[in-house]
Formats: sequence, C-alpha cells, structure tokens
Amino acid sequence: DECYSLGEVCGSGCIGGLIGININSLVKNCFARTNIVSKTYSKTYVGGLIGSNCGKLKNSFSASLINFEADLNSKTYIAGLLVGNNSGVIKKTYYAPLKSNPNKLKPIGQGNHSNASTELQLNEKNTTKLMNSNKLFGIWGKDLWGKNSKTNDGLPYLLNVPLIS
Repeated sequence: DECYSLGEVCGSGCIGGLIGININSLVKNCFARTNIVSKTYSKTYVGGLIGSNCGKLKNSFSASLINFEADLNSKTYIAGLLVGNNSGVIKKTYYAPLKSNPNKLKPIGQGNHSNASTELQLNEKNTTKLMNSNKLFGIWGKDLWGKNSKTNDGLPYLLNVPLIS
C-alpha cells in the first residue's frame, strides 16, 4: 500500500516495474515510472507495474517503458503496459500514456481480462484525458494522491510518501 518505483528494472522470468509476481496480495495506491529492459527469450511475463498478477491490484498506475528484443508472436514472451499476465483482479488502475509504444502493447499482455475493470478498455486518448484530469482524484482519493506540473513529471504522486528521484 502506498509505494512506488522509479528508475530501471532489468531481469528475466516475471519482470514488473514495481513487482515481479503478485500472489494473493493486495497492491493498492502504487505506481511505477520505470524503464524495463529484458533480453530473455524464454517464458517471460513483463508488465509496466506487475509481471504476473495472481492477486488484487487497485488505485494504481504505470508509466513504464518496456524495451525488449523478443518476438511477441512467439507466445513465450508476454508483455503489457500494466500487467504481463493476469489471473487476478484489477480495479481503478490505469496506464499513463507513453511518448512511445513501438510494440503496440495492450494494458494486459495475456490472461483474464474479465476480472479487470472496464477502465482498462479505455483507449489511449481517453486514458490521457483521465490521467491529466482531476476526476482521477475523486476515484482514488484526494487525501492520498496529488498532482502538479513540477512533481513526478506532471503525473499523480502519493502525498504521504516522499518522492525521491
């Protein structure tokens, strides 16, 4: 609860901007703004926030950039802007629009989309609008989240957690 990750993440297997594997835990009020680098070609799940989610994810976002040298059509390398593989529940969680998404990644790479809230169905234009509006704070809670153009590159940040960049 109330955590974030900034910087670069490198690895193989299950790789996430914040968490590699979430098993039966609640991840809430968190964000990742990371550069994820993966060069593995074996069975890999990569997500901007969580590599493989088997728990609950709520009130969070990813602004991570995913770089890899794998073939997404191979079915051994699964990547998503939020979660690489999902068998858990995702609610009120979004991906921040990226300056570049050359691999045309979707919010969830593979897995259960039915347990994911309809917010994931938003296209990039609507997601951009939501991430830049104050409506988001009504959804997440004004007492937990803040936003200004000089902090966290203008993206939402946690009020109760010092932001170290």
